[in-house]
Amino acid sequence: SRSFAYKIEEYLYVLASQFTRGFYLFLPCTAALAISIATVEVVLGTAALVYWERYWTLLALLCLTLFFTALTLYTALSARIASCGCFGSALALTPWQSFGKSVVLLLCIGVLIWQAAHAPVSSSIPGAIVWVVGALVGALGLGIGTYCYLPIRDTTPYRIGSDLHQLWHTSRPARTADGDTPPVSTTVHQETAETLQLCIWQDQKECTQDLLTGHKILLIVQSPDTLPSAACQKLRAFATDPARKAHVMLLCAAGQGKALASMLQCPRYTAHLLLLREMLKTPTGALQLQDGIVVDKWHYRDLVRIPPGVMLLAEN
Repeated sequence: SRSFAYKIEEYLYVLASQFTRGFYLFLPCTAALAISIATVEVVLGTAALVYWERYWTLLALLCLTLFFTALTLYTALSARIASCGCFGSALALTPWQSFGKSVVLLLCIGVLIWQAAHAPVSSSIPGAIVWVVGALVGALGLGIGTYCYLPIRDTTPYRIGSDLHQLWHTSRPARTADGDTPPVSTTVHQETAETLQLCIWQDQKECTQDLLTGHKILLIVQSPDTLPSAACQKLRAFATDPARKAHVMLLCAAGQGKALASMLQCPRYTAHLLLLREMLKTPTGALQLQDGIVVDKWHYRDLVRIPPGVMLLAEN
């Protein structure tokens, strides 16, 4: 859900830049939109399989698929978004591939509608409503759970066990006078090879290689200036623990986090916001590295339940 919400946000910024700024009004609703769209797709798919309210189900599927066909066609023609985000990072489809998928789905729905008109099913299968309600509850629960915590399955290049040395590039983006990373694309919310490049800075020094050596615990905070007080207290309790204090460092978006680093009493590093979103599919959490290998990842709500000994693998 979190990846889908980020992709919806990217779409809204692109649409707002090309059409009307009214699309910005939907930015606070990206999480609700992501969970709702995914839930509707699961429920309609289940309803179609069990023949529940077949006419209305097929009509809803047709409208939904027409909308996404038009959206993917716009994406392909505008060339402003690299991937549709339909399957997250598990399967990155180009805009034209996504448009082709939507066309195939339209043809399949057309076949189902023709079949319903010429060979109607008298009734749904027994217990159809139970399957539909179960799909609704399951999809909602899974969507909210993965949004509030980490995904059940991590398919990003920063999943547990990944060697980040393979992602590290030798090219260096330019820096501004105050040490912030300048925009490397038309918008900081647009995913490109540059915005997702593994490049981490401390002040005006690029220090990615330093973070890929030894035992490191990266506290990733995408928006430290708007971090809730409850999250701040949990991060402080975690970072100031004597058993792990020497390994903890703060990683946040460029130009942010100075006050939070001072409160946590740890060094501050910066990276592009989209890189932080790729490294950890939650706005606030931790990533543990051992010589550049991702050992573990946590949502900030889980940090207080981690014994200090778990965080000191390098010393065992």
